[in-house]
Amino acid sequence: MKYTLRHTTRYHYAAPVTLCHSEARVLPRKTPHQECGASSLSIAPLPQHQAERRDVFGNRVLYFALEQVHRTLDVTVTTPLNTRALDALPERSVAWERIAAQLEADSRFETQLYRLDSPFIRRSDELAAFA
Repeated sequence: MKYTLRHTTRYHYAAPVTLCHSEARVLPRKTPHQECGASSLSIAPLPQHQAERRDVFGNRVLYFALEQVHRTLDVTVTTPLNTRALDALPERSVAWERIAAQLEADSRFETQLYRLDSPFIRRSDELAAFA
């Protein structure tokens, strides 16, 4: 199936904003059942700085910074997609135990961030059992 994905995130601020540093996770990625064409990205007002990276999970992350006064911010992404039926996927995927072992051994900073307590959620035996 062929699709065109279009997503807009719109911010309206109560007061003028003088500086904005943002990360947007709105860029789709290739998966076993999805091929992505070139994404078209529109940010208004136009950012002074912009860079794309991949996070530890393979997601495309766009960093951008605006250094002019603004009261609204619009981020729009448009991407052509081709999808395949899920029954065309391989019957097996990597076992979660294998992924857990890989993450346990992964010392990258980006991976370790997800293993730390946050101000809102603390590690606990109950949470580990639920996971």
